[in-house]
Amino acid sequence: GTGDAGWSRQIGRAVYDLLYLIADRLLESGGSLILEGNFVAGAAETALEALPPHRTVQVYCDAPEEVLLERYLARDRHPGHLDRERLEEVRASIRAGRHRPLALQAKLIELDTTRPVDIAQLAAATCSVRPAQG
Repeated sequence: GTGDAGWSRQIGRAVYDLLYLIADRLLESGGSLILEGNFVAGAAETALEALPPHRTVQVYCDAPEEVLLERYLARDRHPGHLDRERLEEVRASIRAGRHRPLALQAKLIELDTTRPVDIAQLAAATCSVRPAQG
């Protein structure tokens, strides 16, 4: 089903809570993982830094605002996301800088997704990071 924008935000927060819980359990058991999401700068850092010791590489994908919004509307998603209804909210969030790279003690790889990404080069850059000591 669907609800209003407040309902959609509440579901989104619950999804991220589950994401962090699963990441915590996997790392605690010695596993590894890749977290992918639209993390919000100024909010996500605390949850990510609270995870058990791990090696972090942040891959930040970016494009001009209009390209991002065009892609946002072109996605085929469940109607509960309310993408069309939340377009101006998303635009304001981009302009406010909420989707900039996170302030983490980690290697940052920035990608302009309007150009082809060299996957082999990205993989090599990601894997060349030394594990955190701790």
